[in-house]
Amino acid sequence: MLFTELITAVDMVDIELSSGLFAKEIIKLARKKRKKTIVSFHNFKCTPSEARLEKVIKEAREIGADTVKIAAFATKKEDVRRLARTLLAHNDLIIIAMGSIGQSSRITFPLLGSLVTYGSISESTAPGQMPIKELNRLLTELS
Repeated sequence: MLFTELITAVDMVDIELSSGLFAKEIIKLARKKRKKTIVSFHNFKCTPSEARLEKVIKEAREIGADTVKIAAFATKKEDVRRLARTLLAHNDLIIIAMGSIGQSSRITFPLLGSLVTYGSISESTAPGQMPIKELNRLLTELS
């Protein structure tokens, strides 16, 4: 398996929650190799309800996530607020609101406790992602 070959070259493994049994296998391998795991949930269409977000966090932790990452598309400001409430209810999450409405979350959520934010080196890989230089400038100004 490719993961077995590459795991020695990384510090962390990010696996999608929807990978099911494969995610469990990768987490087991990561633990064996003393690597940290991020279990991710992505929704490129909308932001789930708070109950669904809490269920995602619970499911990710149950399969062994060291860190849970949620990236959801924000179609309105309330979606960003919902994600912020979820972030503030926990102290160990990565949360991002995707899309133009959620773009500010890439700066404000790290200030609220999100463990990681993402910027692009060249082309954006997710809706609302900004260039890393701009992200760094804004985070430096606001920190």
